[in-house]
Amino acid sequence: MSNPPRQIDGANVIEWAWSGDKPFGYIHYEHWETEQDQKYSSINEAKLNIPLQYQSVNAKWQSQK
Repeated sequence: MSNPPRQIDGANVIEWAWSGDKPFGYIHYEHWETEQDQKYSSINEAKLNIPLQYQSVNAKWQSQK
């Protein structure tokens, strides 16, 4: 599995999450594309408002390099 590109659908990728050896919210194909999006005023606000189905996942956040 590769890291995400610097942009997805015109949005800058700032952080992404992994859960174990798979991306957080893993989808069975390996293309990086938008599945859900929402605007937030900060990264912390976005993380606090993760969709309910992902809130119990142990996410390991990674910064874009």
